[in-house]
Amino acid sequence: MIRWALICGVGLSALCGADVAGARDAPAATAGELAELKAALADLRARQQELDGQLAHVADRIAAIQGEASVPEAMPHRARPDNVAAAPSAPVRMVAAPSSASALDVSGDLRLRYESNFGGEARGRDRSSVRARLRAEYRLSPKVRVGAQLVTGDPDDPNSVDVTLSSFADDFQVSLDRVYAAAQLGDVTIVGGKFALPFARTDMVWDGDVSPQGAAISWRRKADADGAFGAHALFFPIDEDVGGADSRMLGGQVFARQSFGEAIRLDASLGYYDYRLRALASADAGDIRGNRFGGGRYLSDFDLVDAIVGLTYAPASRWPVTLRGNYVVNRGAPADLDTGYAVQLVAGTQAAPGDIRVSYGYSRVEQDAVFAAFSHDNTVISTGYVQHDLGLDYRLPHGLALNLSYYRFRPIDAAGPNPWLNRLRLAALFSF
Repeated sequence: MIRWALICGVGLSALCGADVAGARDAPAATAGELAELKAALADLRARQQELDGQLAHVADRIAAIQGEASVPEAMPHRARPDNVAAAPSAPVRMVAAPSSASALDVSGDLRLRYESNFGGEARGRDRSSVRARLRAEYRLSPKVRVGAQLVTGDPDDPNSVDVTLSSFADDFQVSLDRVYAAAQLGDVTIVGGKFALPFARTDMVWDGDVSPQGAAISWRRKADADGAFGAHALFFPIDEDVGGADSRMLGGQVFARQSFGEAIRLDASLGYYDYRLRALASADAGDIRGNRFGGGRYLSDFDLVDAIVGLTYAPASRWPVTLRGNYVVNRGAPADLDTGYAVQLVAGTQAAPGDIRVSYGYSRVEQDAVFAAFSHDNTVISTGYVQHDLGLDYRLPHGLALNLSYYRFRPIDAAGPNPWLNRLRLAALFSF
């Protein structure tokens, strides 16, 4: 509308100028003709002033609307690209409010699984289970976000969200597994609440379902185009006691990643987790499983040194290969109960429909080598075991994946003619 008003104004001005020039070049006009031309010129000027007034009104209205939509620099806003500088003379940047669709990220998954347990002296057992998770994260600004996760399962079990299909079709329990706020300050991320584990991990030390609480800070820096390094720190209140000492964990981890050419990548991390376990009022049988426990306390301290090294060969194909090793030692346990290690070989990927991934792992973990409350729950033995595991994953379209897992395991000190136990799992995973 503004453009057309300008065009009309310029055209009218040109027309007025053309009329005056024509009158100058033409032969002398009669008095009647001259009066008629003057009247036409006055009419055109009046119409031009009217259009100028309308143009000024429209411009004022646009400025008012922009003023209402503007936000001060200090208020939350959607970021512009880092390579676009703000105008140096502008005290206030005019930006559109972020759309809710772009600021909110919702995801989740549903797993249906059938499991068969057999071997050893115990009676075989089959069962079906369900796991459901729903996550949401909202970006308040380019630097601040909040999030939460709802899960099925027993809220008193920190390392499992599966529900066994049983109990005469009773309804499932659903609980708030994560709720957090995070801030991104350059290379540093700070998060508080109950959130995803920040450390590099394997199931031997940290189960994938554990969501610690407290506060964490992470720092990451790119070394060059092919590498990165950084560190994580975690303050983890485990159990609070009104009348005595609390239970908590202070942990840290440094990590590095380096690529060599296009096909080889090396990952390494070293962590130290210092547990102080004084208050245990909230601990149940699942929390104290596996470790030596008596007289209302753990018989070992837990000061874990956790090292992980992974080497990946990824040629230009669908079959990258990763060899990963994890070694842990508990400096607070007796020498014959303090060590665990795991080795895993993985081939393939799950990046696109049709992809296949196969894996084999071997692990040996002494009884107090890890803190069992937060270690794996893949089998019925959380510590003090020897284990082989096989995995096969197949990716289908539309967020569907199939998994086949087999575990063969026994206690380290098992005796008898048939000490090995077996667990076979078949699962369908739906993700969105």
